[in-house]
Amino acid sequence: MSYSIKSFDAYPQELIQRLGTTVDRVLAEEFGISLSLVTAIRNAKKIPPKRTIRHETVPDEIYNLLGKMSDQKIADRFGIRQRAVRAMRLKHKIRPGGNQPKERDPEMLAMFGNATIKEISEKFMISYERVRQLHLRRGIKPLKRYTKRKK
Repeated sequence: MSYSIKSFDAYPQELIQRLGTTVDRVLAEEFGISLSLVTAIRNAKKIPPKRTIRHETVPDEIYNLLGKMSDQKIADRFGIRQRAVRAMRLKHKIRPGGNQPKERDPEMLAMFGNATIKEISEKFMISYERVRQLHLRRGIKPLKRYTKRKK
């Protein structure tokens, strides 16, 4: 759909002033108009688009969270797309965060060999099989508590 340049004068001056400094999607949501209309107004005024954060330069506050929080939580916190956060993380070869494996938890490692797999899995909310695999990987025999059956 094409719009005439004359019709753009009806929109608030605040919208026109913020074109190119705020992402079109955000402006469309704030002013309750379509994204295509915001883009058309900006293009008619020959204003270049405001880009979201590029992953070539990662601000320190985002970089420090990469691998510690999930990509989606970082994206929500800074108002950027999850794909952009993922691209930043991959460029710097950082593993995903958020659901960090709890196998590095010193408290859990101390329990290996001293508590049953079931006790560890319930305390740290990890599956029984995952705890069993961690025992095997570290060469630790899991503690087995046998109870005698009543006859």
